[in-house]
Amino acid sequence: MSVSDRYKYHAWDKYTPEGARLKLLSMIEREIQNSSPEKPGLIMAKMNSLVDEDCIKALYKASANN
Repeated sequence: MSVSDRYKYHAWDKYTPEGARLKLLSMIEREIQNSSPEKPGLIMAKMNSLVDEDCIKALYKASANN
């Protein structure tokens, strides 16, 4: 089950840290699902620091899938 299956994103959630975190996780999951060997995915993010373990794991999963 992906993050997007467990959580419905609401417009007001973008203003909360948890909402932003879950939105980021769902976008990473979507990029993993939409990528293929013929059309590799791309995630570009600029951050000061990343300490959320779930986000780090999701990014590693995405990089392993190319």
